[in-house]
Amino acid sequence: MSPNGGANGFGAIFSMNLDGSGYTRNYDFDNTNGATPYGSLMQASNGKLYGMTSGGGSYGYGVLFSFDPSSNTFSKLVDFNRSNGSESAGSLMQATNGKLYGMNWDGGHMVLVLFSALTFLRILIPIFLILMTTMAIYLMVLRSYRCLMVSFME
Repeated sequence: MSPNGGANGFGAIFSMNLDGSGYTRNYDFDNTNGATPYGSLMQASNGKLYGMTSGGGSYGYGVLFSFDPSSNTFSKLVDFNRSNGSESAGSLMQATNGKLYGMNWDGGHMVLVLFSALTFLRILIPIFLILMTTMAIYLMVLRSYRCLMVSFME
């Protein structure tokens, strides 16, 4: 992928032979379906390539997309809307449970958003926010316990 250039100036997906010959621009980002892709494409077990953009999409915060190299078909799967993440700059990975996992630089209630994508349902589940909420509750309990210990010892 290229984060800039392409027919619309918002980046492109390209392919070429291992020796550098046969360069083909397969898809041009158009801002509506994402802009400025960063990171790498990841090939999932279904043969499709998955990636993210740091901008564009319905809300301007980037998208999660798939690209089928056998048919040159691009599909926007998720629009990042800041509450579910924004400004992707990394790559996705597929875990043994078949889900895709990735991170965004910004969005949600915290600074980073770790998410799991159920691509067949086009659902994005922010995991990091759930973990941070659990951690905040734990810290509140720990802080209360510590306050009790301090007042008990005085």
